[in-house]
Amino acid sequence: MSEEVFDEFQRLIDNEKMPFKDKLNKVVLMSDKNQEMLNSEGLKNFMFEDPDFKKYMEELSEKKAFPMFEKLINQGKDEGYITQGISAKAISVYMNSLATIMSKSRERENLDVELRKELNHLFMYGVFGSEPTDEGNFKG
Repeated sequence: MSEEVFDEFQRLIDNEKMPFKDKLNKVVLMSDKNQEMLNSEGLKNFMFEDPDFKKYMEELSEKKAFPMFEKLINQGKDEGYITQGISAKAISVYMNSLATIMSKSRERENLDVELRKELNHLFMYGVFGSEPTDEGNFKG
């Protein structure tokens, strides 16, 4: 299942003709769909507690996910949607920090589908959705 999801993301990321904003919207929709699929308590617990699965996912992330993610981030920067001053590595560290927090059993107990979707939205769009202007007001 993980391989299929990664392959689907790979095809999306490799689509040279699709603008970043369209890719991002599809990534969010795909992520929401996958969150719903992973709602099973048994599967959720297995994902975070099985050491072999954790190792497999770490390797898959390092070999496949990060290069795809970096390509998407660079396209977003090239098209002016992502701030130039934030590296793909910094975003990856931030995402990994969230994953580490969510791997704790106490946090996992509160991770229903809607909360995972909210966290995904918060990551993608931030708290304010834009940077402050010189006057300190937020755009949009």
